[in-house]
Amino acid sequence: QFLSLITSTFNKESKHIDFHSDEIEQQNFIFTDGALKRLRTLYDYIDFGVAVLLEGPTGTSKTLSSEIVCKLLKRELIRFNLSAETKIPDLLGRYIGDEKSWAGISHQDGPFYIAFTEGKVLLLDEINLASPSVLQCIEEALDSKVLNIDIPGKPLQKGEVKMHPDFRLIATQNPNKGSYANKRQELGLKFSSKFQIINFPAFSIDELRLIGRGLAKRFGYQDLDVIDELVQFHKNW
Repeated sequence: QFLSLITSTFNKESKHIDFHSDEIEQQNFIFTDGALKRLRTLYDYIDFGVAVLLEGPTGTSKTLSSEIVCKLLKRELIRFNLSAETKIPDLLGRYIGDEKSWAGISHQDGPFYIAFTEGKVLLLDEINLASPSVLQCIEEALDSKVLNIDIPGKPLQKGEVKMHPDFRLIATQNPNKGSYANKRQELGLKFSSKFQIINFPAFSIDELRLIGRGLAKRFGYQDLDVIDELVQFHKNW
């Protein structure tokens, strides 16, 4: 029923989205059919308030697509790269050295806490590099819509920090196969079920050629044979 509601909402054509605006084209994004379809899907999920997981190899414009959609929605995007060393305080907040403070330290809110409480869009890159404890923290916050753990420097807000209705979450991951095999953990079904997955496949040779020729035209480069050779070299390499 939930997916049917989303689908029926997406199928409404009352909202015109200008993906080809000058502001977007200044980022040198080339609109292939596949890219446009992914942008529309991501736009609809974020606009509707659904957490999204973008899955695909490096260089398939997962992050840039998120930035473009947030520009179109006029939403502030906070980006944070996860790793195996990321701890929960890195997301929620921790003490840092502060020369201006009389104590020499001050509390700094983390990106998840800021986005969660102020209603911003949070992009968590490489989510399948995060530790189980970090993933559990994220999952519990999405489930309960409150941060019900101790937050350093905010003891009085334990269990009382509610999710802002405008909070949005985008996560990205590289597939755990090919050159990335056994370097990333598999996200459990319980965790990944919190997200709608958008697949960002590796570019085909035809799509790469369209991108190369589109960029050449945008920069006034005339020798398209060289562009085709570069694309072929890139694909072979």
